[in-house]
Amino acid sequence: MNEHKSPKEHLKELHGKAKLLYIWQYYKLPIVIVCAAVYFICSFIYGQVTRKERVLYAAVSNIELSPDSVETLTTQFLDACSLDAKKEEVSLSQGLYLSDSETADAQFTAASRMKLLASIEAKQLDVIICTQEVLDEFDENEWLSESCDLSDSAWYKGTGYTEPVFLGIIVNSPRAETAKTFMEYLQQS
Repeated sequence: MNEHKSPKEHLKELHGKAKLLYIWQYYKLPIVIVCAAVYFICSFIYGQVTRKERVLYAAVSNIELSPDSVETLTTQFLDACSLDAKKEEVSLSQGLYLSDSETADAQFTAASRMKLLASIEAKQLDVIICTQEVLDEFDENEWLSESCDLSDSAWYKGTGYTEPVFLGIIVNSPRAETAKTFMEYLQQS
């Protein structure tokens, strides 16, 4: 007698590998969808739990920083302000180059300028650490609320730079008080 069995009854009769193969054949799409959903939910939760609050966003233009200089500008600043590096961060945008000289790479300079302008317009950028040429451009465009020469600071003397380095606070900085604290920190360190 040939009796039609329900999927549940058929599944109960199967064992081991055959049972797993049957489940995979008939429930492949729901399994993949559930796994993807669990992955995205876990990724979102992990991102929210480990996200750090940005206390300062600094850009560095026309200057190459050593790892020690980066450490001074980020982790050591957080320590000096008694902030927790596990929960807060100083974002540092490096590798930017602004120049109007003929020897400069026009595309790279344009991309750097666009990145800086977008950060200023979005009210994200707090300070810029730069050369005189960049400082003059920022002053000319009235993008700075104040600036200072870092050439007398201990930080500058430890970098090995030969030309002056300046720090400017962006006029529409969302974290102006922290930017001023950062300026004072670099002048003293």
